[in-house]
Amino acid sequence: MLDVKQGLLSQPYSSLALQSDSRPSNPSERPLHILLLSPTHCQMGGADRDWITLANALGPKEVRISWGGSQGSECLRPYIDDEVLANLFDLELPWFTYLIQENAYEPRSRWLWTKILADHLLQLRRPLRKLSRTMKDIPIDVVVSNTAAVTLGAVYAGMRGLPHVWSVKECLDPSVTACRRFAKWIVRMSSAAIVPSSSAAIPFGDAAHILPDGSDVKGIRLIAQRSSRAEILSRLGLPFELPVVAQIGGIVFWKGQQITAEAFLRLSARSSVPSFSLLFLGGGSDVHRQNIERTLSKAPSQWRDLVRFVRFEPGDFSYLSAADIVVHPSVLPDPYPNAVREAMILGKPVIASRGGGITDMINDGENGILFEPGNAEQMATALTELIGSAGERCRLGQAAYSFAGEHFSIDFRKQAFITLLRGLVLSRRAATAARG
Repeated sequence: MLDVKQGLLSQPYSSLALQSDSRPSNPSERPLHILLLSPTHCQMGGADRDWITLANALGPKEVRISWGGSQGSECLRPYIDDEVLANLFDLELPWFTYLIQENAYEPRSRWLWTKILADHLLQLRRPLRKLSRTMKDIPIDVVVSNTAAVTLGAVYAGMRGLPHVWSVKECLDPSVTACRRFAKWIVRMSSAAIVPSSSAAIPFGDAAHILPDGSDVKGIRLIAQRSSRAEILSRLGLPFELPVVAQIGGIVFWKGQQITAEAFLRLSARSSVPSFSLLFLGGGSDVHRQNIERTLSKAPSQWRDLVRFVRFEPGDFSYLSAADIVVHPSVLPDPYPNAVREAMILGKPVIASRGGGITDMINDGENGILFEPGNAEQMATALTELIGSAGERCRLGQAAYSFAGEHFSIDFRKQAFITLLRGLVLSRRAATAARG
């Protein structure tokens, strides 16, 4: 995704132009107006990036987007084509983790689940009223909800008689009863469920459409060329001669920065001379960062001196470009991570945990290295192999670069999304006409 707008207009596309529906009645002959509900909270998340990349690639001839986030959604405006963006507003969404992620993996009685769901539905009243007021008299063709907003999207789409699409950006564990029930519940309330990988589709059986997310491959490679490795390492105060290992992503427990820190500690215990620099790229939990720093503090000082925590703006690929190896040790299945896609697009060898959508992206030993989730010793072994062999880094990086060019381009991915959405809209209108 580019770090600049792709639109040509200096002012955002105004929703006032949509107050009266004078558009062609056939949705196949005009841009689809999509109401997208997402847990945007003052910064761009991975799901936000995927939909912005898709919307910009489709362009104003195909789509208009009304975007409802949770809080601080205005931060997205610089990244969305002005001609595509119709509306941008906040809804103060109830946080999804309370409903599933904080409850599904713990024992819960049927009575307690009833209470949890009832409480969640009560929390939807305020955002539902605001959504109804904001979108009143604005013609919408289809509602798309990222998981955190899926219940709100399903209810609102039902009220307006619109197709509802659940955009799944998580891997729900099929072995957990609550996850399976949640998947079935929302599928019944949706016209379609979209998942980015075969792993993410497992809880849904045949009910999900596997549509992998795409990236702006050409744009990412172009932006990465703007900064040199020497410039970045000089800015960070790191030696030029040592390989740079980077982990990209929010600092949260399931992204596995702690595993990276433990692997770093193991390698530092084997030699007094540091063999690489380490970058943690991204913001996140201060508490989790403190845990990581406590682990790193056990390493010798000469190793600790080569660790950096760096925050960066969306669309800034300079730090990733300076890396020689990228690690992605998720402890929970990652559905189709941007971090891995972008590293492969730039030809970086990736060491990642085996699971989720990563196995759709990396063939172990061919275009990257996989290890068992949570296994710091296996990760340390893989790092030792690549740090000690520039030739192996080059081989894996070139294979990753070629794979990404063939499989990750948004220009290749976008048509499947718009075809599905248009099909749902036409089917809903045909069914409505048949009833009426």
